[in-house]
Amino acid sequence: MRTNCQDISQLNLNSLAQLNLSGQRSRKRIQGPLLSFSSNPNLIGVSIGGNNLKGPIPPDFLRDVDHNMDIKIDLSFNMLAGAVPLTLDAFTKLDINLVGDNIDELDDTFCDNDEWMAGADQRYGCKANLCPKNKYHPRGRQIDDSRDCKDCDPGEDAPFMGSLTCRSQGLLFEERIILTQIYDAINGTNWVKQRKWNSDAPICTWYGVGCDDDDENSGVTSLQLGNNNLEAIAPAKEAPVTMFCILPTCAR
Repeated sequence: MRTNCQDISQLNLNSLAQLNLSGQRSRKRIQGPLLSFSSNPNLIGVSIGGNNLKGPIPPDFLRDVDHNMDIKIDLSFNMLAGAVPLTLDAFTKLDINLVGDNIDELDDTFCDNDEWMAGADQRYGCKANLCPKNKYHPRGRQIDDSRDCKDCDPGEDAPFMGSLTCRSQGLLFEERIILTQIYDAINGTNWVKQRKWNSDAPICTWYGVGCDDDDENSGVTSLQLGNNNLEAIAPAKEAPVTMFCILPTCAR
């Protein structure tokens, strides 16, 4: 049974002050959208980092919590996307960790909140919240004077804010596109087994595709297509070196 934040939000826990659900080790990590927890007025500590939360941060996130309280939130290393909602600017002493997510917008309004991020905003501005796009830091944000957010090297990029590393632009092809190119290049329509290939299903459910990512739509590590009537009919475009393909000589 998969764990969902919705199950927790439905509990009547008006006095709940701390919630720690971070770093679940199971492959079935907490997933789904991030709930607003707007019915928990005393919740000043939330740690749900290292899970599979997707979508935007709700604009009414922690709506009923006293905005002058010291609040610490860890939502890092999920798949939360989009902009940081402007409604969070109402909090005066917020420490919120969003590194390793898919955040792509942080309004300048957040850059002068002197008591945010344990005072780091006063010293480093928005970089204390998240490194800008196309910059990186081992912590995803500037935390002290020893290291600033650094520009990506030529030929690399960091498409989201709060990146810990940059990636080679040679890896920008989405894995779905690469797999589709492989299918076309080695006569996929005549494969003996081709379950779900070139469909809208998650790519890790396609026949013979192995992944190491909890998300079923990324993290391809192997292709197991032995004895499947493969025949090269067109040159496949080069795939990322991180995609480790196992194509036995007996594949045809």
